[in-house]
Amino acid sequence: MQVAHIMSAMTLDQYLSDNDIKEADFASLLHVTQSTVNRLRKGQIPGKELMTAIFEKTEGQVRADDFFGISDNAA
Repeated sequence: MQVAHIMSAMTLDQYLSDNDIKEADFASLLHVTQSTVNRLRKGQIPGKELMTAIFEKTEGQVRADDFFGISDNAA
């Protein structure tokens, strides 16, 4: 039986807090405003292009599922 390694869910808020990254600095990486990052931290769902950029800049630690609250344990 093969077991796949699945990273646990991490919200953007958790990622920024855990890595001590300021909203303005992350916004600069994404080429968006600090207020956009703030809205994303509070639950706004990003569009496809922005979600792809978030996934890439967080090295896969923040995924689309994380914005929808879908856990790895969901049946």
